[in-house]
Amino acid sequence: MNSLKASRWVRNALGATWIIDGLLQLQPFMFTKSFALETLASTASNQPFFISDPIQFVAKTIAPHIVIWNTLFALVQLGIGVGILVPRLTKVALSVSFLWVLGVWWFGEGLGQIISGGSTLLSGAPGAVVIYGLIGMLVWPSNKQKGESVASLSPTGVVGGKIIWASLWCIDGVLQLLPSNLSKNALSSVFSSASSGEPYLIAHINNFFANLISGHGMPIGLILGILQIAIGIGVFAKSYNVALYIGSLLSLFFWVVAQDFGGLLTGQGTDPNSGPLFIILALAIYNLNATPKFSLHTRSLHQAKI
Repeated sequence: MNSLKASRWVRNALGATWIIDGLLQLQPFMFTKSFALETLASTASNQPFFISDPIQFVAKTIAPHIVIWNTLFALVQLGIGVGILVPRLTKVALSVSFLWVLGVWWFGEGLGQIISGGSTLLSGAPGAVVIYGLIGMLVWPSNKQKGESVASLSPTGVVGGKIIWASLWCIDGVLQLLPSNLSKNALSSVFSSASSGEPYLIAHINNFFANLISGHGMPIGLILGILQIAIGIGVFAKSYNVALYIGSLLSLFFWVVAQDFGGLLTGQGTDPNSGPLFIILALAIYNLNATPKFSLHTRSLHQAKI
């Protein structure tokens, strides 16, 4: 697949994800005051006052008129998604999405809880919505027709895409290595708390992993933190697709066992969480010109037979 065609696919994946977000915003729970006073306001917990106070203000402001506000939230996200899918509207939709991302990342996700240190890759750090914006930068339409990756066609270029990947993974790695996230039960508590409100099977998976790693937060946390930093730095290696593969697999694993598919089955999930977005991001950076080793091996065998 050439980079231009791949760019359309990644852009469509981003647009579809925005549409999913808009549809999730239409769930009955989102039209209740609990969405504002519990879901949104909870992101202010353990935050510095200059972050928490505006979040509390916004939550209390929209609560009395939540039906109107939430309808607006849903329409904006649906509009962004549809706009990204329509070539003539893509740049406008992406521009709107960048502004929306900034607002939601602060008032809806509490800056991904990275300031308080209360979030890790397992729970979705640094926040799903910020990754939407970063992917949007990598699929911004341009006049370029060829390149080694989707990112190479964007204003950020290949290097910009790699910096984005490295920054996200290194930030997550550092968060994982914070003392509060290395206590013996820090990791197990992430899994056990995720089970709340989930169907039996998903809750059972959460509790299984919580019990499996209970009391081993320090060694497992150290391994995960170092691995995430390595995944981030690895994107600057010659065969950087390897880092993208490993990062995608780790994101997918945590999306299933810790993020519970973004809580989509609880009726209160506002987005699929960061797991799928890391995979879309990897696709945007993936080196399309790299030849898999198995292809080289097969070609060598074929030539030998000839």
